[in-house]
Amino acid sequence: IFIFDGTKMWKLTELLPWAERMASHDVSFAAESAFCWDARRQGFWVGGNQCFFIDFRNKAVYDSTYNPHRWPILKTKWVTAIALDKDANLWYSTSAGFSLHFSKPDVASDTSYLYLDNVRSTDGANYLFVDSQNRLWISTWMYAAYMKEPGKPIRKLFYSQDDAFS
Repeated sequence: IFIFDGTKMWKLTELLPWAERMASHDVSFAAESAFCWDARRQGFWVGGNQCFFIDFRNKAVYDSTYNPHRWPILKTKWVTAIALDKDANLWYSTSAGFSLHFSKPDVASDTSYLYLDNVRSTDGANYLFVDSQNRLWISTWMYAAYMKEPGKPIRKLFYSQDDAFS
């Protein structure tokens, strides 16, 4: 992982030597969709086969073995996508159990969604996005799309890749 501070590109371990604990973990699985900046907590959420939080405010790296805040995501394996809503709550998906999670890290709560539009999920999300109206958009590995509006259930979005503007 590299960090650009506005003038120079740094290896994460040059800025935070204790981030070396991440070196033995393959974070390429997290790639784009499970790597998320958290402005409120001043750090990066990193998914993958092992989750991490890189805390720049406190110059620390948290994972399942060092989790002083007891954040549920750090105990979760195979996180494939992460997004933050406007209240800095986490949405994340995992291939272990094929579930979608809503977590309020500051109170260590975690709600698991095993069903998307009343159908048991059979794959994880490959991308999560929260828009300006705080709606969660969900794309799955099986090319299905869903949306969750605040206070409403998750609903499937019907479209055809062959139809323009569907």
